Amino acid sequence: MHSVEIVALSILVLAVTAGTGSPSSGSSMFNDNEFNREDNEIAIYPDESENEIQVREYEPVQSLPACLENSVCGYLQVNSRGISRENWCTCKHSTCPMEWDERDGHSVTQGSDQYKYCGTAPELKSCKLGDVAYTNAQRYLGEELIAKYDKMYCECSGHNKLGEPQVDFQMEGEILILNSIYKCVELPLCGDGDICKAITETSTSLIVKVECQCPYPQSCPSSTNKLAKVEKVGKGLYKQVQCQSSVMKRTYPWLNKN
Repeated sequence: MHSVEIVALSILVLAVTAGTGSPSSGSSMFNDNEFNREDNEIAIYPDESENEIQVREYEPVQSLPACLENSVCGYLQVNSRGISRENWCTCKHSTCPMEWDERDGHSVTQGSDQYKYCGTAPELKSCKLGDVAYTNAQRYLGEELIAKYDKMYCECSGHNKLGEPQVDFQMEGEILILNSIYKCVELPLCGDGDICKAITETSTSLIVKVECQCPYPQSCPSSTNKLAKVEKVGKGLYKQVQCQSSVMKRTYPWLNKN
């Protein structure tokens, strides 16, 4: 197998296993009171009930791929740890605005998530289930990501989320182009042993991705070491959390009696 094909397959596997920021959500059949900040550690910004919002220190990455056209250039999420930021690419004629601002003309806000555009952000309608909501195109020269283009087509939020990507690749001379398509799907109810939340944590950011809704009275907390698989990835941690019994039932065991 040629070296280009090996690189292409390696990048393809990484793309399939990796996700992008996606809206926190639940299903209409769930108890909304169980899907809140205490449960998932994700809140709509700003939360007027809080006297202080902790802004985590932001360290811009120096080596970033170029943004193609009017791409999504950055992603912000507000959660119990404050505001976390991910700068995805470098805009050609401007700087990616990495401050939380719903009125700057460069932002698409979906609950606790905010996507930043190099240029003017589009006005999006709500997605229907099965609609293509998001696409991502990445251009590689060898193993180096040199350019990318992220586009949003509709708002997949509320009780929905971005599904697993459909991935393919093509070659343009020496350039490998990796394309990912995300459709809007309903957030499912968690089953036994399912991962309800995936958390990526570094010294400067904490990004929470909700995978499914825990059935009542269970919850899916972020600050826990129980029923969570923790892996060290680079300089950060990747946590996979399972549904857990409610605080009340853990604290008062007699409530578990039939």
